[in-house]
Formats: sequence, structure tokens, C-alpha cells
Amino acid sequence: MQKQLRIGLITISLAAALIAGSALAVSPRVQVAEITVGEHERAMLKSFQRMVRASVQQMYIQKVRGGPFLISASLVDLKTKRGDFGLQATAKVVATLRHKKSGALIGSIQGKATAVASGGSTVEAQDSALKAAVESALSNVPDVLSREH
Repeated sequence: MQKQLRIGLITISLAAALIAGSALAVSPRVQVAEITVGEHERAMLKSFQRMVRASVQQMYIQKVRGGPFLISASLVDLKTKRGDFGLQATAKVVATLRHKKSGALIGSIQGKATAVASGGSTVEAQDSALKAAVESALSNVPDVLSREH
């Protein structure tokens, strides 16, 4: 009975250590500070916020030391026009990286993308362009951080 109790306590201790270790491993070293859109893009704010947060959560920054870091992202331009193959949307996103503690600027990155919706859906074209612009800009964050440290 003593032996089973001891094994049970060891198992619980190991499980607690693993849970604590995994909690530390997923603590965000890049945190979203601010997400903004221009006056003409207000309708896209919620969608843009969702895209930026999802992209930040999926970042692989294992090789980067230091942190935490803050990222601010802005949708600076979103235009839609009729093209030869349907409705065409172009989005431009700018992001800045800072050290959380000092506020020092690490870098600024931008992404730009164009998408075409053959069915003529403005929302579809804008969402596709915006998602690609966010991914284009934020995919560079690990590289920028690794050059800094």
C-alpha cells in the first residue's frame, strides 16, 4: 500500500511538473500591443484583429532569445476595384516590433497582397487580400527578432 501511494505521488508530481513546463513553453514571447485600421477600413477591424492574433499565436520563435516583445499592427490601406478577372482587393499592413520592457523599437515590417474574387464578392476579395498581407508581414517577425538578438 505504501509503495502504491508513493508511486501515485510521484506520478502526480511528474504530471504537475510537465503541466508547469508546458505552461512556460507556451507563454507568449511576442504579444499583441495594438491593432488599428484606418478611418476607411473600420468595417474590417474585427476580421483584422482575428487575423493578427492568429498569426502571432502561430509564430515559431524558438531560436530567439529575450523578450517579451510587443507587436503593433495597422491596416494602412485596403482598396477594391473591378479587374479583368473579377473584383480585385489590395491590402497593405504595417507592423512594428518593440521590446516590452524598454519600449525600444526593434523593427518595422510591412506586407502587401492582392486577391481576386471571381464571383464579385467584395468581402471575399478583401478578406483574402487582408489575410495574405497579414501573413506576408508577420511571417518576417521571427527573422527580424533573430537578427536583433
